[in-house]
Amino acid sequence: MKTATVFCTVLVFLLSSVTSPLAAEKQKVSFYNGPPQGGWRPIAVAIQQVIQKAIPNLEVNIEPGGGAANVIAVDSKPGVFAMVTSTSPYDGFLG
Repeated sequence: MKTATVFCTVLVFLLSSVTSPLAAEKQKVSFYNGPPQGGWRPIAVAIQQVIQKAIPNLEVNIEPGGGAANVIAVDSKPGVFAMVTSTSPYDGFLG
């Protein structure tokens, strides 16, 4: 639980630096995780709620994904973040 709290805090800090506090309209970001029925879904929903509570003008849309597809989505689209396993980001870093 402590790790999840630290992760969420860092994530909120990073996203708040991307969004402008003066913006009147809602900004949208995509959050890729696993399949809708998967075990990551409850964690993704909890992260979504924490972020949207901390940054009122930000709308987080949870998108289905998984594995290397999440790394590719983050690499190719702005305003996107994802949950991945420890090997997928390393593989993505190596190209």
